[in-house]
Amino acid sequence: MKRFLVLAVVFATVGSACRAPEGGRDDRPLVIATTTILGDIVASTAGDAVQVEVLMPIGADPHDFAPSARQAARLRDATLVVANGVGLEESLLDVIDAAEQDGVEVMRVGELVDPQPFLAGLGAATQGSASSGNDHQGLDPHVWMDPVRMAAAVEAIADRLGTSAGVDVIDSAAAYQTRILDLNVEIVRMIEAVPPDRRKMVTNHFSYGYYADRYGITLLGAVIPASTTGAETSAADFAALVRLLKREEVSVVFGSTTEPTTLADALAEEVGYEVKVVKLPTGSLGEPGSGAETYIDMMRSSTRLIVENL
Repeated sequence: MKRFLVLAVVFATVGSACRAPEGGRDDRPLVIATTTILGDIVASTAGDAVQVEVLMPIGADPHDFAPSARQAARLRDATLVVANGVGLEESLLDVIDAAEQDGVEVMRVGELVDPQPFLAGLGAATQGSASSGNDHQGLDPHVWMDPVRMAAAVEAIADRLGTSAGVDVIDSAAAYQTRILDLNVEIVRMIEAVPPDRRKMVTNHFSYGYYADRYGITLLGAVIPASTTGAETSAADFAALVRLLKREEVSVVFGSTTEPTTLADALAEEVGYEVKVVKLPTGSLGEPGSGAETYIDMMRSSTRLIVENL
């Protein structure tokens, strides 16, 4: 069913920058973003100066999304392709590289915002057992989980739109950058409501390294001990995580709306006391009405759930 939806939704569109003008023809430069999060960020940065199309539908896992042949061909119509990079879009790498070799300009945002090592946000006890999975040169690809980095990304995107698409988006980019920095301040205040000794998280896979590093949260462990959902959990890793949950008296495991929580549910049952599994909007924006329809809303909604459950 998930694959059917992927094929049925050739392109998702995000924000006002994606609406064609009256009359049906849209002559604005075409920017294609890989993820719904990047699509929203590009659209919010550019205002109405460009048309934005998004490869992945809402709810797709960016680690394993595979494009259709029509989507791969569409990349060659783009003035600019905006990708996360740092190995996130594992099943898109060959398609994006092929388009780039054909002359399409590609911007890999994650590589421009000081990507950190995969293990940087983890607690010391966890680092010894964490796997690098399919990580790109040992770097964590989940850069959007740090709003400060995304504020810097907005400036980089605005600059690239000026040089590649010939559009001036300085004013809209500055306004959006301010909103993201305000979001960072808001998240800091929300996290302050959690006692310092309770600022500890166990997640489905290691996608919260930047977030934890920015907001003073300790990542105790993950059900899939890697930064990609394509990795596997060994019996030894699973048993070690059960012991860790008991030792730390963890009462919640945070999953993602883009990933199955089968292993997290099994972990919660294995511990022997009540452990909630809470899904956070992490790798994708949410459906309309979810409270996570934009990047800013997604980060605010995730933080609210984290604070409520810690």
